[in-house]
Amino acid sequence: MTEIQNWEYGLHYAGQTFEASDGEDILFNLPHGVTWVSSDLAQYAQLISLASANNHRILVQYDIRRLERYDRTWTSEVATLQKAGIQYIQPSGLPNQKEYYDRLWEKESVIQRYYHLFSRFARFCANLGMQVVFPLLQPGGDFWDTVFLRAILSRLVAKKEQIIIDNLVLSANGATCGKPFAWGDGGARRWPEARPYHTPAGSEDQIGMNTWQWYQDIALDVLQKECPMFIFHTGNPTLSSTDVPDFKKILTMFPPRRVSNQAGKPSHLCLFDMRWMGDLAEAFDNIQEPVTDDKVQMETKEMAPKPKSAAEKLPSPCKNGPDPMAKWIKEYLFLPKYSWGVAEWHLDIVKPYIQNHGCTMGFSLEEASHAERVLLIGAEEMVDEYAIQHLRDSGCEVILINGDGTEIAHQLVEL
Repeated sequence: MTEIQNWEYGLHYAGQTFEASDGEDILFNLPHGVTWVSSDLAQYAQLISLASANNHRILVQYDIRRLERYDRTWTSEVATLQKAGIQYIQPSGLPNQKEYYDRLWEKESVIQRYYHLFSRFARFCANLGMQVVFPLLQPGGDFWDTVFLRAILSRLVAKKEQIIIDNLVLSANGATCGKPFAWGDGGARRWPEARPYHTPAGSEDQIGMNTWQWYQDIALDVLQKECPMFIFHTGNPTLSSTDVPDFKKILTMFPPRRVSNQAGKPSHLCLFDMRWMGDLAEAFDNIQEPVTDDKVQMETKEMAPKPKSAAEKLPSPCKNGPDPMAKWIKEYLFLPKYSWGVAEWHLDIVKPYIQNHGCTMGFSLEEASHAERVLLIGAEEMVDEYAIQHLRDSGCEVILINGDGTEIAHQLVEL
């Protein structure tokens, strides 16, 4: 993954009462590129007027659950924000958590349910010319965050939602969660043993300050590109901690941008909680010498653990057999096999697809791991999340196809 040397800084403003005088003080104390965040629509007008006067940009958070309640005012509200100069918009809340959903939590339908909301909202915003920031996820979470992100991005690709992909910004939680700053550095490519809901001894996962690296790896794998990255709660020991983050170390890890990016494409952004405004301003004041690229790279290398070689990052090939990462199957259609055999209705449903596409059909996940693309039919019955993640870690594009006969047939037609 490309090392990022152009970070901008901003304040995450949510849940507080906004006072114009406070905003003016803060805006004048921070460098160019500050982005404000607010969860209250009533505050946007005040923030916009202050930001416009001081050449700062705004990120607005919006509750897209209103779409599920058939609230038709959301389109006019979003259009009004765009006309007022808002370029960045983000669904609020943590959609991989049970409490996000006001109806019964059904883990099996969460992805489909949220994708429907997000894609509809993001498509509308992107057509207005806005940059859509992917919602913040709870690291780990009730629905494992990396699995959730990969599933939504994979659906965007499968549905060919190019306008959303082109205008997509990722977000990540930057709290340390009580871990060292270097925890999880290098992402999944460096720590391939980490699995959803389970991190083996001696390995590291995404739950820490480097969550963004794991998400960027997923974007590279699924979207075939890096996305701009907005990191929230940067450096907080925990989300609710009252301990001041180590800003000196943070500013070394995330070197500031040299030139303002007001007219450019969205950049990589570190957002700090509003409560640390004074400490952050002091950290900037204490920088006695200009930060240079050479100095940042030298200090970052001293802090970071020794990187693994390319050979160490990837699973080792079998010594007495084929490379487990090799792909000699173009597309594999996996069917569940029960103790009594294979369901005839599954065979009847997939037969037209096999005839049209000439794909390989089978019942072996091991065999499927050697395919470029794997279609899992009825995976909720026979395949757990660990096996699905194993296929993805093996370099497979995985598409889950569930439902009754009509639903499966319809999904196959759309592929």
